[in-house]
Amino acid sequence: MSVKRGRTPIIAVCGGSSAPPEYEAVAEAVGELVAAEGWWLICGGLQSVMEASCRGARKRNGFTIGILPDGDVTTANQFVELPIATGVGYNRNSIIVGTADAIISIDGAEGTLSEMCYALVFKKPVIVIALENGSVDYGGIRVDKQHSPGLVVVRNAAAAIAAVKARLGLGQPPSSQKEPGK
Repeated sequence: MSVKRGRTPIIAVCGGSSAPPEYEAVAEAVGELVAAEGWWLICGGLQSVMEASCRGARKRNGFTIGILPDGDVTTANQFVELPIATGVGYNRNSIIVGTADAIISIDGAEGTLSEMCYALVFKKPVIVIALENGSVDYGGIRVDKQHSPGLVVVRNAAAAIAAVKARLGLGQPPSSQKEPGK
C-alpha cells in the first residue's frame, strides 16, 4: 500500500479510553513522532490514549483530528484541533479507519479491536504496540505476532513509525515508490 503523491499521510492512533499510564506515555511518543514526520493524526478524540497521542502531536505542532462518538464537539480532548461530532457511537470507528492510511493500536478493548478489524477489511496497515512480551489483550481477545496475520506487532513508538513507513512506502526515494495499482 502507498499514499497518493501530494497528500499528507493520515495516521490513526487507536487505543483505550482508560489505558495504564505506560501506554499513555507510548501514545504521547507516537503522537510526537507522527507530527515530526509531518503526518496528520486522527483518533477518537476522547481521553487516555487518544488524548495522549494528540498531546504529543501538538507538542510538535502537528495537526490532530478527533472523530467523536457523540454529537457534541465540546467532548473532544483539549488537544484535538479538528473535532468532528458524529452522533453515531462506535460506528465512528469505521470513519477513523476509512480516513487513515494506517493505524497504530495502543492498548484498548472492543472498540480498538473493531478499529483493527476495519483496517484489515479496508486493507490498511495495522501496527500494534505491545509493551509486554507475548500477546496483547484487547477485550479478552489475544493478539500476537504468530497468530494474527495482517498485523505488525512492535515494542515501541519508534518501531511503530518505522513499520508505518515501510508499509506505506514512505521515506523511499521517489523512483522506488510504487504507484497505486502497479
